[in-house]
Amino acid sequence: MGKGSEPTTSQLSAYFLNAVRDKLHIILAFSPVGVKFRTRSTMFPSLFSECSIDWFLPWPKEALIDVSKRSLGNFEIEATADVKVAIIEHMGEVHKLCEKATEDFFEKFRRNVYVTPKSYLSFIAMYKDLYK
Repeated sequence: MGKGSEPTTSQLSAYFLNAVRDKLHIILAFSPVGVKFRTRSTMFPSLFSECSIDWFLPWPKEALIDVSKRSLGNFEIEATADVKVAIIEHMGEVHKLCEKATEDFFEKFRRNVYVTPKSYLSFIAMYKDLYK
């Protein structure tokens, strides 16, 4: 194709497909809980054959406490400041204990139970709702 000439339909199509192939990225998020992930991966092998799977590590206790501090910092609790700080720290400890309990459950029953950041956020939200 020379300067000033019109590209052919096949050249435009090839350019478009190459641009899409180079620039299009799709992010899919699946929960590993249950059999749905395994079922979907066997139903759509081409989708899973060229993907990267990122496994996220558990949150450290300090991060859990920071999240509960941000969620409960402005929340009205009828308690002293020391008690409120103890509640905030206890929430992080409870989540860590739940993670340990899932390991014990797996050792005993050979079944995985997942404790996720979403379950921690739900725990904090449930506490606030129950307190109200």
